[in-house]
Amino acid sequence: MSIRQLDACCWELSNPGGEDDRQHFDSNARADAEVADLRKENPQSRASVALLPSRCWVVQCDGDCGQVIDEFDEGYICHHLTAAEAEKTARAWEWVLVPGPLGESVYCPEDRPEGAELPPPSPAEQEAAGQIPLPGVPSP
Repeated sequence: MSIRQLDACCWELSNPGGEDDRQHFDSNARADAEVADLRKENPQSRASVALLPSRCWVVQCDGDCGQVIDEFDEGYICHHLTAAEAEKTARAWEWVLVPGPLGESVYCPEDRPEGAELPPPSPAEQEAAGQIPLPGVPSP
């Protein structure tokens, strides 16, 4: 399955007011090195590192490219606290989620199988976009 939970908790770098407010790293050493670089650039930096209490979820393309969502566009991988948040990000980036016998496969726009379509928006997404009325609320 492409929306997967990582094997270990991430280290999160918090950089208040910085260009990348929060980044995730797979090791404390890598996160600490980033903090050191930030403090070289700006000695007043309030960057810090903390181990997250739970393992993050990420989205990875099942196609040939194997791209992890947002890795190339932003320079870091999007991490999510829940599988539902990861699925929401996949939909927002117009990645295709394809159900199959062994679970759901996920494809980036460049690597989606022929004939695969974007899934329809969920009822919650339609409701948020004002496309379906809320029960018990009169229409304008």
